[in-house]
Amino acid sequence: MVPIEPGSPGGGTGAGLGGGSIHITASGAVTIDGFLSVDGGYATSGGGGGSGGAVFIEADVIKGYGTISARGGDGAGDGGGGGGGRVTMKRIRQDLPFEGRVVADGGSAGNN
Repeated sequence: MVPIEPGSPGGGTGAGLGGGSIHITASGAVTIDGFLSVDGGYATSGGGGGSGGAVFIEADVIKGYGTISARGGDGAGDGGGGGGGRVTMKRIRQDLPFEGRVVADGGSAGNN
């Protein structure tokens, strides 16, 4: 199953929104030298953080030095942090690796 579903929102008042979904398909090379993000939103008040979304990239070559991020948002008050999202890279040429950074960790819990 291809991870293309967006992240879900946190619960409670002031909950963070879920991260989006990015699907890139290319017959040649994809270069990521910037910041590609589907991070979940941070909560306000006492809500939970939104979960990270999904990034799915399929190409002959995936290269670059950028960052792909699918982090969960932080909770607020007594809200929990959102879960990390999903990052999948499907490439045909394994000899040319992506040399950037991939993060998909969960958010931090609120103050309590």
